[in-house]
Amino acid sequence: MRIKSSGRHLKIQDNPSSQSDLTRINDVDKDVDKRERPNNSPYDFNIETNGTIVPSFHRDNVWFTYDYKTPSSLAEESMNIDIFKVATERDLIKFVVGSPEDLDCMRRIISKYPTVAQIYVSPVWGQIEAASIIDYMKTYNLQNVRFQLQIHKFVWDPDAKGV
Repeated sequence: MRIKSSGRHLKIQDNPSSQSDLTRINDVDKDVDKRERPNNSPYDFNIETNGTIVPSFHRDNVWFTYDYKTPSSLAEESMNIDIFKVATERDLIKFVVGSPEDLDCMRRIISKYPTVAQIYVSPVWGQIEAASIIDYMKTYNLQNVRFQLQIHKFVWDPDAKGV
């Protein structure tokens, strides 16, 4: 598990995949609470998960990014649909899509499981064109879905690790 810090924001990476990982993150948060903070301002935590588990805790300074795996990832069957119920307005549910069928899946899922979370969609590098996703969003009037590019794929080699 990696923790990145920028100012008062801490980002937990490496997709916690078990309840014990999330418990360790909660412990980190409690530890940070004990430290002296500049201007007494609290840290914010963004925890990225792989969409298979529902967190056992919620705190005002923690928000989650849930990855929803679509059919082309071959991991959709492991997704926990309860993420749509427990997600808050601060949370993100991110669909990384690689095909028009993945876009259809995303549209079905967000229609069937309404959520207050923010919905993002991003292309799998080299599998679907960004313009195709934008055209799809316009065709189906997906006003509440935000388009996102993985900027690191444009800055560094798309196959680079750890960037």
